[in-house]
Amino acid sequence: MKSESPGKATSVSWLHAGRQIRNLRKSGKPLRGSFFFVRIGHAGPTEEGVTRVAVVNGRGFAGAVCRNRARRRARGALLELREMLQGGWDYLLECRPGCEDVDYQKLVIDLRGILSRAEMCEEKRRRSPGGG
Repeated sequence: MKSESPGKATSVSWLHAGRQIRNLRKSGKPLRGSFFFVRIGHAGPTEEGVTRVAVVNGRGFAGAVCRNRARRRARGALLELREMLQGGWDYLLECRPGCEDVDYQKLVIDLRGILSRAEMCEEKRRRSPGGG
């Protein structure tokens, strides 16, 4: 599924392959919020400006209904904030227990804070000598 992102020339596509998700889980830069863990890694050889995203659940959810609700709400919050995603990067959004019941706007605020920190880290990386 691709959707055009307002404000940036990026599109969002969903990561489905288990191997890609495992690689991102191992090598992505981790950022932690109250309701999510986000791992960010360079997408590698993809179309210019394409952002790849996966939403997964952590351990500790009571059952399938809670897991599915958490994942659905996380996808909604991520799509609401897609203008903050950087083109050419992969994002792994891992839901933590509790995000299925909390007020939706708190989820959006938490994710916005994580993505803001990710942007600051990327700016710092670009400005440093040698790019790393």
